[in-house]
Amino acid sequence: MNLGMSLIVGAFTASIVSAMFYFLASKEELQANRKAPVHKSGKFKNARYAFFVSIGLITIASLYFYYLIFTHQFQVKYIYQYSSRDLPFGFLLSTFWAGQEGSFLFWTLCISWLGLIFIKRAKRYENSGMVVVNLIQAIFLFILIKASPFSLYEGTIPSDGAGLNPLLQNFWMVIHPPILFVGYAAATFPFAIAMSAMIKKEYKDWVAHTFPWALAVSLTLGAGIIIGAFWSYETLGWGGYWGWDPVENSSLIPWLTTLALFHGLLVERRTGALKKTNIVLALTTFILVIYATFLTRSGVLADFSNHSFQDLGISKLLVLFLLLSVLSGLGLFLIRYKNIPVNTLDFSSVNKENVVFSGMLILIASATLTILGTSSPLITTWFGNPSQVNISFYNTVNLPVGIGMALLIGFVPFLRWKEKSVFKTLKKATLLLFISAIGMFPAFFLGMHSVEILIFFALTVFTILSNLVGFTACIKRGWKQIAAPLTHLGLGLMFIGIIVSGSLTQTERVLLIKNETKTVFEKKLTYLGIQTRPNEKNVVEIKVVDGAAVYLAHPRLYFNKNAEGTMREPDIQYGLLSDFYIAPLELRKTEVSADGSTLILKKEQSKYIYGFKVHFHAFRMQQDTVTNAFTIGADLNIESGTNAYQLTPSIRIGNSGRVSVPVKLRLESGTEIKILLASFNANTKEVVLKFEGFAASSGKKQENTEQLIVEVSKKPFMNVLWLGTILIISGTLIAFKTSKKNNTQTAGVV
Repeated sequence: MNLGMSLIVGAFTASIVSAMFYFLASKEELQANRKAPVHKSGKFKNARYAFFVSIGLITIASLYFYYLIFTHQFQVKYIYQYSSRDLPFGFLLSTFWAGQEGSFLFWTLCISWLGLIFIKRAKRYENSGMVVVNLIQAIFLFILIKASPFSLYEGTIPSDGAGLNPLLQNFWMVIHPPILFVGYAAATFPFAIAMSAMIKKEYKDWVAHTFPWALAVSLTLGAGIIIGAFWSYETLGWGGYWGWDPVENSSLIPWLTTLALFHGLLVERRTGALKKTNIVLALTTFILVIYATFLTRSGVLADFSNHSFQDLGISKLLVLFLLLSVLSGLGLFLIRYKNIPVNTLDFSSVNKENVVFSGMLILIASATLTILGTSSPLITTWFGNPSQVNISFYNTVNLPVGIGMALLIGFVPFLRWKEKSVFKTLKKATLLLFISAIGMFPAFFLGMHSVEILIFFALTVFTILSNLVGFTACIKRGWKQIAAPLTHLGLGLMFIGIIVSGSLTQTERVLLIKNETKTVFEKKLTYLGIQTRPNEKNVVEIKVVDGAAVYLAHPRLYFNKNAEGTMREPDIQYGLLSDFYIAPLELRKTEVSADGSTLILKKEQSKYIYGFKVHFHAFRMQQDTVTNAFTIGADLNIESGTNAYQLTPSIRIGNSGRVSVPVKLRLESGTEIKILLASFNANTKEVVLKFEGFAASSGKKQENTEQLIVEVSKKPFMNVLWLGTILIISGTLIAFKTSKKNNTQTAGVV
């Protein structure tokens, strides 16, 4: 057993020992009917010491893992798979969490150090809560024993590593995963507090202890999701920022339930209502984190997600982990159900508490529908072949969610916790509703013709205006009061960015011939060539002329051996109201004979001649039963712009020898092209094709020119979208800071 594995096994043992002593201390505490842990108890002290040992061993294991990464110890399989000698410091840092085993170790490290914060603040919930935390930590450590990041490479030790996925060699990928994992780890503690409250039957202070953790989960998961969306927009080149991929959804779903929990705790803290609902949400959020981990790391979605991990042999462990979480959490809730205190909500009027509750229901509905869509491959397996829902499913079911959220959040600044008059509330909002309704007319003329989108747009404008009013009123009372209007204003701006960019984005696919200029969206684009960089990502150079302004766009298009595929990264010219987005799709280089008339193609290979794409699909063989002659044909697909042709030139082999049987292709211009199969090699699956008439069709001599296909887009209001996300995180951060000061400060949070 190597040092790393020894440290993991030691930490696992210490976690089990700590859980055992905390259990005994909790039992002793319950028998003595004490409200808080007995700090002088030997069992209590031993429990803490054992947990501190586990923290130390996990930390040392993590530091040792980094030592192996930075010293390029490629005898460790994980380090060979995810790093290389040419990686700079920042990307070597991200090697830690680039793969499954490393990310599980980082997740465990986060739980252990957050556990230290929990111990400091938990008070009466420490003993029973730390039993739960230790057992969860022990399960993660057991997973690390089964799928160890310290496993050794079998065979000759390689001199260099395979390298980090080039798409992960990005600043945002250095910070995005660790922020998410902190959020996943933080979700452990509302679960532990809820379990402890039910074990002790002590619910008086559970809100005060859970509230900061719910905010921490909301803050970290929200920030991680937003950074991931920006990385996707800036790096992947598909033009979007959210694709409803299962890995994306795995962080979105618990974030939605955490937002519901956070708002439910606000209501409970103010009115005493929703205690049962909040306990279920605290339990469910953690369960959903584990369920999402199972979906994305067990291999069950490998055929349905570009980002899903392959199974490391831990799928059964994850299923067991999930079952234990469900049975222990929800099982205990059912046992304690009748004994949990209940306060009813006031539905006699439109007030802040029932509007917040309605918002919670909308968030829960969104999470439920999203998890059903994400789980569709598993669900459909029960009825036959597994399949997944289309992206349109998520957009369709979440559109009413967005409309409902915009409506409710728009009214929040005008509501009181105990509002008595619906008419009074509507009167306050009438002017803003009228202005928002007028906003539908310019939106319609700009191209938004869907009734649902227009309603969503108008209500989002209402949200922005009302929360601007609320923000102005709150800031006069001090910055600590602005958390809610700032967050809700950010949500409104994000919604506007999503609506406008989704409805009014213009996209055009363009073929750029080297050194020739084309005009796209009133900008002149000239492809200048590829800048080849050894050991780096090749850069495409495109000159862009926009009126008097001239700049060079540098999207990236390169082949990565380790990823065994072509990598594409866009160039984005950020504007105040609109982004100019150039995504490279394909580079075409002419590969013909000296006379410009012959192509040599292997099976399933494509090459270009005079701007035409010629693809050799397969051989076709026929025998004449009368003459016993054989005909060998080559199935070709030829594409020119939007036109596609299927042709089969052939060679006839008989008593009179070999005779080429040409095919003719008549273009829309009227030009006729003759294509001959000059020769073939069945062993190498290769054909030699002769073309006659292509030069005439192009009107110029064939040259070894380069052609670049790009997708050019004008994306309006993207900056508004990103500004909205920044305000959401800023507002949540302010709420987190103020919540720790005074548990009665609800005005600044809702």
